[in-house]
Amino acid sequence: MKQVKAGLIFLGFAGALAIYAPAQALVSLIWPAHARIPSRVFFIVFSALAGLKVRQEGAPLDADEEGGFLIVSNHVSYFDVAALGQLLPVAFVAKTEVAGWPIMGWLTKLSGAVFINRNSRAAAARDKRAIQARLEGGGVMALFPEGTSSDGIHVLPFKSALLGAVEPAGEKRDIWVQPVSITYKASCGLPLSRRTRPSYAWYGDMDFLPHKWGAYLQGPFEVVVRFHPPARRSDFSSRKALSSWCEAVVRAGLDHDLAGRPGAPALPEKPGARAVEPPEAVAAE
Repeated sequence: MKQVKAGLIFLGFAGALAIYAPAQALVSLIWPAHARIPSRVFFIVFSALAGLKVRQEGAPLDADEEGGFLIVSNHVSYFDVAALGQLLPVAFVAKTEVAGWPIMGWLTKLSGAVFINRNSRAAAARDKRAIQARLEGGGVMALFPEGTSSDGIHVLPFKSALLGAVEPAGEKRDIWVQPVSITYKASCGLPLSRRTRPSYAWYGDMDFLPHKWGAYLQGPFEVVVRFHPPARRSDFSSRKALSSWCEAVVRAGLDHDLAGRPGAPALPEKPGARAVEPPEAVAAE
């Protein structure tokens, strides 16, 4: 029975994709300011099919009020994209290898991703400028600074290079950076364990399609997406200090939600921060 259910999910996904692809292309062509709407709807439909239930904690910034901003998050699985993408109109920063993946690469291109080459120092400045242009244009970008996915229990060290996209220059505005913790919590109403968590966390040398099929066989699952208070580059002495703070905040949120503690997590203070008040929507979780 589970095999039949997983097969029906894949068929539903194919049907949704057949509608989404031309809709995304059309809206991007004639209504570029709203190009993220089709992808957001697609992620909602995909999540419903996959049994992905997202519990949002905290609130994202409002790009209409604050301008474009950068989300930095831990990375656990390909499901992260659907979890974030259904909550706000966001485009993702992805490594160049993703562009060549079957289906996933095509979907990532459709969703307006910026592809980066993590293995080339020469490409780093170009990639940073591409992200910066999106942010300055009012777009919302999501970056996974770990550079790869993890087991969902630990946060890997953040790489700070692409946070250079929020470096203030000349008269350009100081762009907000908002840390986000993604926590895979439960499956079929039961807390995930070290045995069941790899059914959803995709990392190491796991094969994509067998893993995705296995996730559908497991049944519905819950993911917590926790938006933390934002910061700006000018709050910190260096880009690396900003990156280290974001990493510590994301780790605190993950540990808090894995443990199932009530309320909001205790977050590290900004080292040497200037007194900058975040917007009211995210000042408290």
